[in-house]
Amino acid sequence: MATCDRPATSAGAIIFECVRDERKAFSGSYRGVGDASPPRPGSLEHFLTERHCLYAQDRERLYRAEIHHSPWALQRADAAIDLNTMPPDELTLEGAPLLHFSARQDTLIWPLRPM
Repeated sequence: MATCDRPATSAGAIIFECVRDERKAFSGSYRGVGDASPPRPGSLEHFLTERHCLYAQDRERLYRAEIHHSPWALQRADAAIDLNTMPPDELTLEGAPLLHFSARQDTLIWPLRPM
């Protein structure tokens, strides 16, 4: 079972910590930088954020739901990862991550339907 602290803030940054067990833990902070604006159509940011469905799994069953939201107001983001032992041992994280921040995104979600 995971124990995750509710995100706290410090000097404009959001601090998050989570421990799954003695081997899997995460601790870091992040914050938005600069002005917020919607992603440019055709950009990677637009492709990654303008999804209008979601998927969920319960045991072996997969579900899908339609969603609706306004365009994301994205900011560049800074992050500091102090500890990350969450990825499986066979997964290697390399390179700089793609980071964005959005202060809020209201979303309408239709009922989940089995796939």
